[in-house]
Amino acid sequence: MSKLLRALQPYRARLERDLTTALHLQERSAVGGHVAVAALLALMLHDELETAHLAAWVGGILLACGFRAWNSWRFSRIEPARVAMRDQWLHSASILACGLAWSLGFVLVMPQLEVLSRAIVILILAGLSSAAVVTLSARVSSFAFFASAMMVPAVLSLAVRGSATERTLAGLGVVSLGFGFVSCLKARSLTLDDRPLAVGGELIEELVTGAEPLEQ
Repeated sequence: MSKLLRALQPYRARLERDLTTALHLQERSAVGGHVAVAALLALMLHDELETAHLAAWVGGILLACGFRAWNSWRFSRIEPARVAMRDQWLHSASILACGLAWSLGFVLVMPQLEVLSRAIVILILAGLSSAAVVTLSARVSSFAFFASAMMVPAVLSLAVRGSATERTLAGLGVVSLGFGFVSCLKARSLTLDDRPLAVGGELIEELVTGAEPLEQ
């Protein structure tokens, strides 16, 4: 058994590297999408929000997107064999910062917004969260970090404000978050289940032939 466990280590490490790489594949397009939506949001709300508050919110989003873009650039320069757990944690930190920039900014400016604008913003947050299924389904925990950071502060803030409309918006946010998790689980099962099987097949072949495990 110990021999088998030792033989498994290179494949487990390679599977982790593959998952981390998959998380970074769509980062540039994701960052571009966030920047574009932030610009449209600024145009939509510039007459409704104080300039300083709007600038702080959009500036926070752009700063978080800059961190995410830098991490994507940094990762693109790493050799595949050198991908490590720290790359996964840096990715988690960057998407967490991005989600919090959106949701906490919304919470801070919410008192200045009309009900219609609040509804539009919560739909924007839900849309960004749902779109992350495409980019983050390689690791469900990564999607959980991002979607929770994006939605939970906004949903809680709406829920405690008291009006029926705001509670309804909070409920819609919860439903959207739930559908996002279900979609992420399904996407992961459809796109990544073949990778462990492929790695397992390589392991069986090498155990049978007596070949050395692949280098990490």
